[in-house]
Amino acid sequence: MADDLFSLDRLHYAITARDDEESENAAKKAIEEGLDPLQITDTAIRAIEEVGRDFEEGRVYLPELMLAGLGMEKVMSLCQEKLLELGQKLATKGTLIIGTVSGDIHNIGKDLVISMWRAKGFEVHDLGVDVSASRFVSAAKDFNADIVALSALMSTTLIEQKAVMELFETKGIRDRFKIIVGGGVCTQEWADEIGADGYAEDATRAVKLIETLL
Repeated sequence: MADDLFSLDRLHYAITARDDEESENAAKKAIEEGLDPLQITDTAIRAIEEVGRDFEEGRVYLPELMLAGLGMEKVMSLCQEKLLELGQKLATKGTLIIGTVSGDIHNIGKDLVISMWRAKGFEVHDLGVDVSASRFVSAAKDFNADIVALSALMSTTLIEQKAVMELFETKGIRDRFKIIVGGGVCTQEWADEIGADGYAEDATRAVKLIETLL
C-alpha cells in the first residue's frame, strides 16, 4: 500500500512539475507495479487540474501548461494500452471533434485543448489544421459528435468559423451538435454574433465549457 502511494505521489508530482518525461516514467513504473490504470488516470487528472488552476491564477505560463499536458497525454496513452490489454477501456464522457479552420495552420492551442479534454475522459478526434467547412460537417456526422470545436488563430481566418456555422445550418443539421469556438483572435462577442453554443479563451476554460454543455 505504501509503495502504491509512493508511485502515485511520484506521478502527481511529475505532472505538477511539468516534467513530461518523468510523468511517462512514473506511469510506466506504476503500471509495472500492478496498479489499477483507472487509479493512475484519476491521480493524473487531479494533477493536471492543479496545473490548470495554477495557470488560471497566473502561477504558471502557457509553455509550462503545455508540458504538463504533454505528460498527461503520455500517461493516458499508457493507461489506455494497459486497459485494452486487460479487456477494458476508459469510460467516455462524450465525443468531440476539433480542428483549426480553413486557411489557418496554427495548432499549439488546439493541441493543448485536446490534451486537457482527453485527460478529463472525453473522446477527441483531431481534424488537424486548415480544415474546410465541409470536413467539419462530415466528421461531425461520421463520429456522431456531441461537440464540434472550431479554432482560429488569425484575424483573417476568423470568418471561417462563421462559414462552418452557416454550412451546418444549410445542411439542416445545426441542432444536432453543440458548436463552440476559440483561438487567440476569438471573443465572446464574436461567438454570440455567429450563434456559437460556447466560447473559451484558454484550455482550462474549454474543459469547463464542455462539461457544462454536456
